[in-house]
Amino acid sequence: MSRRDLNKQFLRRVLRLYYSRRPLVEPVSLHSREIAVVDLESEAYIRHLHFTSMAQLYSYILGEKTPLHLYYSSALYEDPSAENMSSKGWRGSELIFDIDVDHLPGCGREIGFCVEDDLAVEGGVEKCPSGQKPVSLSVIEPECFRKGVEEAFRLKEILEEDLGFREVKVYFSGNRGFHIRVSDELALDLTREARGFIADYVSCEGMDVERVFPAQTLGRARFVYLTSNERGIRARVLKRALEMGVVEELEPPGLPHPSYKRVADRERWYRIPAEYLSQLLSQVCVSVDKVVTIDTTRLSRFENSINGKAGLKVAEVRDSMREGFELREFHAWSGKIVVAPSITFTGLRVLDAKLDLKKGMRLELEAPYALYLILRKLANFIMDKGVEPLV
Repeated sequence: MSRRDLNKQFLRRVLRLYYSRRPLVEPVSLHSREIAVVDLESEAYIRHLHFTSMAQLYSYILGEKTPLHLYYSSALYEDPSAENMSSKGWRGSELIFDIDVDHLPGCGREIGFCVEDDLAVEGGVEKCPSGQKPVSLSVIEPECFRKGVEEAFRLKEILEEDLGFREVKVYFSGNRGFHIRVSDELALDLTREARGFIADYVSCEGMDVERVFPAQTLGRARFVYLTSNERGIRARVLKRALEMGVVEELEPPGLPHPSYKRVADRERWYRIPAEYLSQLLSQVCVSVDKVVTIDTTRLSRFENSINGKAGLKVAEVRDSMREGFELREFHAWSGKIVVAPSITFTGLRVLDAKLDLKKGMRLELEAPYALYLILRKLANFIMDKGVEPLV
């Protein structure tokens, strides 16, 4: 049996063992959602599946197709199994946001591997000397995941505090990003255009900064004036300015500033040097993939499914996990696995560890790290040393 077949045989066994523990969280109205699978056996993308119960779904993934990736639609349909999208009978869609950690500033390192040539190229590689398809790996440091989770919760706060949504949850994608799902009933009927407006709002895309934050000249300096009764983005900018200590609270007399109407005595006035505004906006606006948000037919991953790119669980990130975010919280297996690396590389970032790999030399690793390498085709399975699902 070839190395490739041995790898698949092992992955099939551990994936089915994991799903046999029934870990998946059932989405609301499962019977109205399209289900999709990328199966291990053929690596084909199978869409337009329909299951009326979780029992039917488990029967499928344990008996027919082993899922590398398992999705359900954010949309609700009259006929989820219709292959023509226009025939499905769209009834509404949850509002979805996607934050990719490797798109954050300073977090986009990529390495291209040519396994047959035992070659690694920083920045990626388009073609390998052997003609083999290269393996591309996004290397993400732990601090980048912490930046990503902070962005995700900042977005959650905007959606709740500025826009009034209540059913907002943050999920780790199981690989390199975070998904934010809004399940409020009022969100279901939003048009693509309305979703686009929301994406623009949270990211400050196209915002007329001069109109929203008019600056006034005082002597040789320019200031933006804000009050304690601000709402929306102006309130967020003031809050962040106070945290940074770049704001001055003004005292009467001398208030209000000539460009503003007189306000009640209970309001407090502040001014921020205009030079800080750009920095403040970068810290209160959240960059999102607008294409994802406006898509009313988007597929997203089942909670507690396995992301077949990294072998980690797709799971909710609770508020208590915001501080000190750790990938270990999303490990799906215990035990150890012996593998033979397919490449030579010193200090390769694999999840939250750095590994020294030497091609062909046996290496015993904790299951999550070994599975990551096998899934990324950077190592071959040799021996299972007590792998068990963490469910």
